[in-house]
Amino acid sequence: MPTTRRRTRRLRADDLTQNMVAFLSDDPSQYANSFCLIENYPFTFRDNSKGWTIEKLLNQHGQRYLAEYVRVNPCRRPSWWWTFQAPGTRRQIGRHGNVTYFESEAAFLHRHGLLSPIEKRHLQAHPDLLKAEKEVIE
Repeated sequence: MPTTRRRTRRLRADDLTQNMVAFLSDDPSQYANSFCLIENYPFTFRDNSKGWTIEKLLNQHGQRYLAEYVRVNPCRRPSWWWTFQAPGTRRQIGRHGNVTYFESEAAFLHRHGLLSPIEKRHLQAHPDLLKAEKEVIE
């Protein structure tokens, strides 16, 4: 029995706007003034005429940009990963006055088994990456 195949056009990297590349690269300094996320999910880009959503953007280009980010920043993840793909939140370790301590990104990734072999070797060479990170609340 014949089946009907629906062709979907795979979007190329050059279909991305400057804002989309800035978002994927986790580089807010590169955002053009027209960047805006609409409040409801799925998010969309206001400067977008091709119907991009954050979900579509991450599905088609997220892994490539994530790999590049991790190559440059081992044992860390871009902010969009923490918002849209992380399997949870980092644990709060403690609090002292206005300072809250959280497990480090490296500790979270290690605890969830999300470090690549290269990142594991990097972590062995830099165990200080497992130290808690502090956030000052003013």
